[in-house]
Amino acid sequence: MKTNYPKLIVLTVIFSLSLAAATLMSQLLPEQYREYDVIATVLKIVLIAGFIRYIKLRQIPVLRKCNPLFFLYAVIPFIFACLLSYSAPGQTPKILLVISSAAGVITTCIVEELFFRTYMLSTIKPKDQSVKQLLIFSVFFSLAHAINFFFNDWLSTTLQLIIAFSFATVVIEIYWCTNNILTTVIPHLAMNITSTFFALFGTKSGNSNTIIIASSIVGFIIINSAIVAVLRRKREKSV
Repeated sequence: MKTNYPKLIVLTVIFSLSLAAATLMSQLLPEQYREYDVIATVLKIVLIAGFIRYIKLRQIPVLRKCNPLFFLYAVIPFIFACLLSYSAPGQTPKILLVISSAAGVITTCIVEELFFRTYMLSTIKPKDQSVKQLLIFSVFFSLAHAINFFFNDWLSTTLQLIIAFSFATVVIEIYWCTNNILTTVIPHLAMNITSTFFALFGTKSGNSNTIIIASSIVGFIIINSAIVAVLRRKREKSV
């Protein structure tokens, strides 16, 4: 059975819009609660529960034992996020904001990995795990972030799409190698939690050094491409 790409496109749009709508709905709460993004976090928890039930019903293997070395990839997005987001220490935010931000980041990473890796990748057979499919599903993950064009400036969102695409190529290949969702959730958390940490505790939103930002992005893409090439070669030899 062929992969139903139109269906996946529609589901990706619905998924992205639902998260964006929940974030906007949080702004309808009383002013003192708006910054906590409670509605979006609750929606993500509901979606996570739904995906877990789907995984159990379909008996999709998502926690197979794997080589611990696969978890080392998390170091790359962590360092990248540090370089991209670094800013001098600023005022310590309210404890509730820290907790709600952490909850938001964790639930976002989990629900995105369950949707884009576990659900989407379950629609293709192992024999169809080609470079073409790798690029297509990476594009799905990248374009899901296009909703941020409505919330952020075009340059930062465009860079986010490029970063998301490069990141997706690696975690998809890792997931195909391991069938262990933790090997993709942990790198995702490493990058997002680091960025959120600097956003909360830094004096500004991120590193303002253009050379560092540009070289970090280029380096991230090159390293990710090399990792994908190595993993694909290793996986092809094992078939």
